[in-house]
Amino acid sequence: MKSIRDIRRDNLVYILEKHYEGKQNRLAEKLECAPNVISRYLSSSDLKSHRDISDPIARKIEYITRLPKYWMDSDHLGGNLQETSSERANTVIGKIVSDNLTTFMMIDGVKSQAQLSVKSKLGQSTINRIVKNEASATIDSLEAIAKALGRKPYELMLPPDDNNVLKYDHKKFAELHWSAKEEIQDFIEFVIHKYHGK
Repeated sequence: MKSIRDIRRDNLVYILEKHYEGKQNRLAEKLECAPNVISRYLSSSDLKSHRDISDPIARKIEYITRLPKYWMDSDHLGGNLQETSSERANTVIGKIVSDNLTTFMMIDGVKSQAQLSVKSKLGQSTINRIVKNEASATIDSLEAIAKALGRKPYELMLPPDDNNVLKYDHKKFAELHWSAKEEIQDFIEFVIHKYHGK
């Protein structure tokens, strides 16, 4: 049986994703605390920095999120939340985003989900669920992740095995001088015209 500590932490993960788009800073603003306080609530209880969600904080979270009193103290994972998650799990676009995200993290030197969480200002649980394709990423989440990686959001959704998509390093391309970009565009158009005519 889950402890009240674990129930409240799991419910906080759900609240962040459902009501605050996975952004810890949004909830922190409402609670009038620093974003790292939310991270401490979500961290493993084995860590020294961990903080349990106290009764007053649980009631405050419920109040500002407009949830019924004592909602934080009930295990909601066995009901609708689990069904919703399984319905949205393993989508094709989710798999593409997951694969691209994992690849870009390696290429761009982001060593952990925790590091990406800090850079993107998204909850680590949100990053984890996107990487595992257990939840659909919102547009805002994709934008925050892409920005943290120095990329464009659409790059996360390009299928790596699609031969109809031109493969190149978008990040390096963005750093080129405008004249070099024009040169590349001209060359692409030249090749297309060569094989398809005018």
